[in-house]
Amino acid sequence: MRLFLAVLVLLLIASNPSASLAQQESAHPDSSTQEMACESAEACYRAALSTEDGGTVSLQDRVRKKIERLRLVPLREPESVWAKRALLLSGVLSTDID
Repeated sequence: MRLFLAVLVLLLIASNPSASLAQQESAHPDSSTQEMACESAEACYRAALSTEDGGTVSLQDRVRKKIERLRLVPLREPESVWAKRALLLSGVLSTDID
């Protein structure tokens, strides 16, 4: 069931044709304040998913940090589809680490 939910989320992400490279490149996490500096909810969502740690952090820690960043997305635009996707994905990821 978890695998099915994860695949469903990935398909939703991959099937969105409105992804723009400009928004992806402009989004970047601010590590000093743990907040995301991005132009839109989509950019925040994509920045939360594209974490780079250099391979020094364990898988569980990476997932926890990703969940923390995903939970910031609904604070920007709570009614957007990106906020709903972020909440769904953070829930799916939470079940994997528990």
